[in-house]
Amino acid sequence: MYNRTGIISRAGCSLISKNKNIRIITMAFLFMAVLIALGISACSQQYLTFELKPNEYLMGEGSIGAPAGDDSNEVISENFNNSKQLDENDIQEMNDGKAMLVYSKEGYLTFLKGRYYDEKIEDYEDAVKSLNGVASLIGLKAGSEFFCVFGEKDDDGYTYYVFQQRYGNVTVRHATLRVVIGPDGYTAGLSNSFTPDLGIAEEAPAITARDAENIVKTLLSGYDITYYGEHTSQVAVSIHDVTYHAFVVYTSNPSASASTFDMMYYEHFVSYDGRYLYGLPVATLTTDRKDVNKASEYFKNLEQKTYTGTVTLHDGTEKNLTVPVAYSRSDDIYYLADTARMIIVADYYGMFFADRFDFITSKDNTGWDHNHLITYHQYINAYDFYNDMGIKSVDGFGTPIMVCVDYCDKNRVPVDNACYTGMHYGWACFGASKANNYGECLDVVCHEYTHAVTTSSMCGMIYSNETGAINEAYSDIVGNICEMYMGSTSDLSWLVAENSGKAMRSMSNPNSYGQPEYIGDRFYVPAAAVPDAEYNDNGGVHYNNSLLSQVACKLHEAGMSLEEQRSTWVTSISLITPRSGYDELYVALVMSIETNGLDSKYKSIIKEAFEAARLLGDRGLAASAGTRPGCGRISFKVSREIAEKLNLMIAYNASTGESVGTTWADPDGNVSMLIPTGNVIAAFAYGTAETDLVWLFYSPDGVWQASNENTMYISVSEGSVSALSPIG
Repeated sequence: MYNRTGIISRAGCSLISKNKNIRIITMAFLFMAVLIALGISACSQQYLTFELKPNEYLMGEGSIGAPAGDDSNEVISENFNNSKQLDENDIQEMNDGKAMLVYSKEGYLTFLKGRYYDEKIEDYEDAVKSLNGVASLIGLKAGSEFFCVFGEKDDDGYTYYVFQQRYGNVTVRHATLRVVIGPDGYTAGLSNSFTPDLGIAEEAPAITARDAENIVKTLLSGYDITYYGEHTSQVAVSIHDVTYHAFVVYTSNPSASASTFDMMYYEHFVSYDGRYLYGLPVATLTTDRKDVNKASEYFKNLEQKTYTGTVTLHDGTEKNLTVPVAYSRSDDIYYLADTARMIIVADYYGMFFADRFDFITSKDNTGWDHNHLITYHQYINAYDFYNDMGIKSVDGFGTPIMVCVDYCDKNRVPVDNACYTGMHYGWACFGASKANNYGECLDVVCHEYTHAVTTSSMCGMIYSNETGAINEAYSDIVGNICEMYMGSTSDLSWLVAENSGKAMRSMSNPNSYGQPEYIGDRFYVPAAAVPDAEYNDNGGVHYNNSLLSQVACKLHEAGMSLEEQRSTWVTSISLITPRSGYDELYVALVMSIETNGLDSKYKSIIKEAFEAARLLGDRGLAASAGTRPGCGRISFKVSREIAEKLNLMIAYNASTGESVGTTWADPDGNVSMLIPTGNVIAAFAYGTAETDLVWLFYSPDGVWQASNENTMYISVSEGSVSALSPIG
C-alpha cells in the first residue's frame, strides 16, 4: 500500500507524492498555450515566470537588479550570474567522477546524471536557484524566461520539477527542463530541451491568424482535409536552434495511413513574416481546455452495475466477461461505462463528425456488441495497469476516458487502425475499429494508452524521426509488458498484436517483420527532412522503433522481471524531454535502474544492447557503415533541395521485379541502403505530392534518367558498396 499525500507549493503548483514506478503530472501540457494566454494555471493562479537578468539569480531572489517586469535594468552583461559557472570537471569532482553528461551537437548540456549544486532543495524555487551554476552549460542567458509546470515526488523520495521555456508571451514548443532531487534533498540530475541563447521575441505578428490559415490552405489545396481554426494560436518553435515566433495551424493528418498507429492531426507552423516553416503529425489539438468541459459531470448521477456474459473472439473462441456498466434512473437505460474509473464507450462518428456524444447504451443491460465489450474490457485493463503504478487515467488527474468504437472516416467507412486521438471536450479519447481485431489485444490497447501517458508526462512529443521512433518503442514496450503482466497472452517472444490473429511486429526478432536490429541494418531507414506518414512513415517511426524495443527483450533474457521492467521504463519516461534522443535515453535508463534500486548488472545489459544497436555516437556514420551477411550497399547523394521534398528510393530485383529495399534521403541528402546480393534496378522519385513525382532510373551510362528503358542492372555483392552518381 502506498502512502500518497499532496503538498501545495507557494505559487500553487502541486507536488504529488506517489508510488515509485511513475511520476504523475499535476498540470497537463496539452492545455498550456491557452492557460498562458489567460494568465491562469490549473490551480486558478498565475504561472510563476522566472526571468534571468544581469547580476541576478534566475529566480529573482537576492537580486541586485530591478524586479521581474521592470525594464529599467536592461543592460546585458556576460556576468549576469553571481554564481560560479560550472564546467564538466567541476561536476565530475562533485560526483567522484561518476557523473554522466550528454551534450547536443551544439555543445549544450541535455542530460546530467549526478549532483551539480551544493545546497539542499526544499521547493521548486530552490530548484530554479540550483540552475545558476549550470546556466552557461544549458545556454540560459540574461532575458531567459521559464515557468514551473508541475512537481512530483515518488515513494523513494525522489522529487521532480518540470519547467517550460518562454519566448515573449508564448511557450517555446517542446522546450522542457526537468530537475531531479534525490532522497537526501540534493540535486541528482537534470534533463533539458530548452532552446539555448534565445534572442528578444518579436513584439507583434506581421500576419494574422487567418493569414496563417490561408497560407496552409494554399499549400495543401490538393488535399481533402479538415481545418480546426478555433485552435490556431501563437507559439515559438525552434528549427536548427533558430527560434521563430509563429502561428500554429491545426488540420487533420493529410497522409494518415490506415495500416499503422497514426497521429490523427497535423500542426503547421507559419512564421510571423508569412513563411511556412514545417508541419508535424500530432495526437491532439493542444489548445483544448479540459477544466472547462467538466466531462466528469457525466458520471455523477449514474449507478454502478455490472454485466456478465459470453463474448466470441475472432477465432470463434468464447470467453466469459464481466465489466462495469452504469444505470441511469433519469432515462432508465444502461451505459457501457465505469463510474469509478470514469471510462465510457461512445460512437466514433458521433464524436468526430457529428459533434455529439453518442454513448453506447442498452435498455435492459443485454445485447451489447461483443467487439465493444472486449475493447472496453481491455481499456479497463490498461487503466488498472497504470493506476497500480500511481497514474490515475492517462495524465495522473483522473481525466475521464472515452473509448470511441466503430472507428471510421467521414463516410462511415471503417478504418483499419487503432489510435489515441488526444483530448477532446475534457475527454482523453481513443479510436477502436471493427475492421481489425485489435480490441482483443491488450498490447495494442496499452500501446495507444501509453501514447497518451507519454504525451502528458513529457510535455508533448515530436512524432518523427528518432524521437518518434523512441515514442513508438515506448508504446510497444509498455504495451507488451502490460499484456504479459496482466496474463493476457501466452506469447513469450514479445510479438505485437498476436492476439488479433496477425502479429505486426516482433520485439525479439525485428528482421522477421521487416524491422532493423541496428542502425545501418537492412531494414533501417534514415531520418527524413520532410516527415510524412504516407511516403516515409514520419521518418521511420514504425520501422526504427525496434532499435529500442528489443532492449526490453534483452533485459528480460537477463532475468529482469516484468515488475522491474515496468518500473524501469515508466520511470525513465519522467526523466526525458520531447527532444531526448538515444544518447539521453541511455543515461535515463541507467538512472532509472539506480533510482529503482535494481541490480546494477542491468546497466551493463542496457549498455551492451545500445552498443549492439549502434544507438550511441554518430548515427549518421553508423547508418552508412552497417553490414549483414548476404547483403551489399547502394549509396549516392542528392541535393538539399531534393532532400527537402518528399522522396523515395526503391531497389528492384532485376529478374523478378520484386522490391528488395526502400529508403529515402536523410536531411543532408545522403541515400544509403543495405540490400541482398544480386542484380538490381535502382529507381528514385521526388516531388511535393504523389501527382507531381519525378521518377528517375539509373542507366548504363552511370546517370539518372527519366525513362526506365535501357536501365542498368547494378550488381550488388556481399560487403560491397555501389556508389552511384549524385542527383541534383
